[in-house]
This record gives sequence, structure tokens and C-alpha cells, in this order.
Amino acid sequence: MSILSAALSALLLALSLTSCDHKSGDAPGTTKAAPSETSNQSNDEAAETTPNIETEAVAERATEGRIVVTATVHQDHHLLAQVMPRVPGRVLQVLVHVGDPVKRGETLAILDSLDVGDARLALRQARTQGNLTETEYIRISQLVEEEVLPRKELIRATAERDKARAAVDTAMERLRMLGLNPSQTQGDTGAASSFPLIAPLSGMVLEKTAIVGELATSDKALFTISDLSNIWVEGNLSDRQIGQVRIGAPAEIAVDTYPGEVFRGKVTYLAGTLDPVTRTLLARVEIANRDLRLKPQMFARMAIATGESTPQLTVPASAVLLVQGEPSVFVADGEGFAPRPVEPGETVGDRVVIRRGLIAGDRIAVGNVFDLKARLLKSQIGDEH
Repeated sequence: MSILSAALSALLLALSLTSCDHKSGDAPGTTKAAPSETSNQSNDEAAETTPNIETEAVAERATEGRIVVTATVHQDHHLLAQVMPRVPGRVLQVLVHVGDPVKRGETLAILDSLDVGDARLALRQARTQGNLTETEYIRISQLVEEEVLPRKELIRATAERDKARAAVDTAMERLRMLGLNPSQTQGDTGAASSFPLIAPLSGMVLEKTAIVGELATSDKALFTISDLSNIWVEGNLSDRQIGQVRIGAPAEIAVDTYPGEVFRGKVTYLAGTLDPVTRTLLARVEIANRDLRLKPQMFARMAIATGESTPQLTVPASAVLLVQGEPSVFVADGEGFAPRPVEPGETVGDRVVIRRGLIAGDRIAVGNVFDLKARLLKSQIGDEH
């Protein structure tokens, strides 16, 4: 019985201690945070503030009048060459391919032609006959001088020599007309009928149709070469825009491939007539493209200066961001900054014309704008959860 009494006493003591813990408000197995730790956490949250945001008051600025049209990049047709043989020939070798840079005088392909073989053979025969008549002329001249032969023999020898010389000149000219060097008596392969197809200018190979074994003709280009160091950008002007554009007007070109970059040139051509279908006028801007970054068939935006100055609301281009798929700027209000959708117009230098969404006097964020967007996205994600 003494053992049972001891066990009952221990159970009563444990129940008494548990009851005391519950009355004190502390759950079993938990530890209360020290007051100093709670105070430090609150101070850290209060210390988190909005970063220093550079702002600017929206105002009208005098901007140069511009006409903005969509355009397309083209190769300069003055620096474009379609290379084809002057006589039919079979392609023996193709030495360059699309995208390869080539220099003027470089061999693009080797062809074989019966016409070339005949022309070279005719030149060799003419030169051989010329050498014979030259030797005969010298011999007869000496005999006539020694009065061994009559003078009429010298006249005959002179005529034969001149005739042979003319035949050589004719044969050489025929080779030149075929685009060949008369001093080269055989082709690059060692055969008299083979000949090289030469690049007429330096540039890049844009097209290649030459295939080994195929017959090439003089009416089909085997290669298209263009010097892309200077390119054309062409756009169409509407009736209302035509009168505002002049030859020599400065222009700026922008392409999506290089966002934020501007390529500058001048209007060099305005078409003489309207397109009968679109009722627009072709305008061309020439651009120096020495680094070859602009490629033919790129889409572009062409802004042509009209010479007029008009006041417009503009903001720094860096202030305009996409927020929920809409171009927006962050406008200062009593509690911070809020995004406001805007309708941007053309870009003028490093600023963007705002057509709708802002009024003069609005103060907008122009620095650390991405931080504001990041905080906005963070808060939206937090609200969803």
C-alpha cells in the first residue's frame, strides 16, 4: 500500500504544476521573446524607406518639328553588283558563299567555256603570225636596203606585218570584252578554256546561285555583292507630309534590334511621282554603316526634321516604363509615387514626347525608376498572397 500512496502523491503534484502554468498564460514548451528583441525588430521595419528618387516637373519644351514614318533598310543600289559571266560556261569551282566578305578583283568562281578557249587560241595564233611577219619584215628591209630586192617587196612585207598586228589587237580586245586578261594565256586550272569570275567591287556576298557542274549563262547572276558601308533607309510620306520634307534634311533612324540607339543621316532622294496604289511619296535617307550593324530588310522608324520648332510635353526616355503592359510614368503624389499610363510619341534625342496622360506641372520620377517598378510588383505579389 505504501507504493500506491507514493504514486498518487506524485500524480497530484504534476497536475498542480500544470495548472499553474496555464494560469500564467504560457503554453507548455514555448519561450517568450525578450522585450529588447521585439523592440529591435520594430525599429528595423521603420528604418526601411523609399530610396532617393530624382524627380522632374513636366513642362513644355521647344522641340524641332519632325515627321516620323515607318521605313525599311535597303542596300545602296549604287554599291550593288550582280556578277555573271559574259559567255556561257560550266561552273568548275565555287570559292565564296553567302555572307562572305570579298574584295574587288577577288575570284568568286572558276568557269570553263568553249568561247574563252577559242578566244585564247585565236590570240596565240595571231601572236605567232605576228612574230613571223615581224621577222619577215626585218629581213626584207635589210635586203631592200642592200638593193637585193625591189622596194615593192618592202611594201608587201609592211602590209603583212600591219595586218598581223591588227589581228593580235583584235584577239586581245575580244578577250577583254569577255572580261579576261589577254596576258593570261591559260585559266586558273591550267586549261585554256577556264576563266575566273571576278568581284567588281568590295563588299559582302548577299546571294549565290552558282553550283558546281551547272551551266552558267550571261543572263543569270551567279553572285550578288553589296558594299554595306553605306545603306539606304526608305519610307513613304503621306500627302500632308510631303510639303514639310526637303532634300538634305537631317533624319534619325531607330531599329528595334538596337533599342535606345539612333543612326543619323540626311534625306538624299524624294521620288518624282506618288505611288499609284498607296498615294504616298518615297523618301530616302542615306546612312553611314561602317560597322555593318544595319542589315538590309530591317524594319525602322525614320524621323525627318522639318525645320519648324513647336512646344511639346516631353520626359526623359528613361522615365517611361511598361507597367502591366502599358507605357507609364511614376507620378509623385502625397504618399509617394503612383504609375500613370501615358501615350508616348516620337523620341527626340534622349526625350520622349508625351501625347496624352500628363499635364504641365506634374512631378514625375526620372531616376531609380526601376526601383519603383520593382517595389510596385513586390506589393502586388504580396496582396495576392
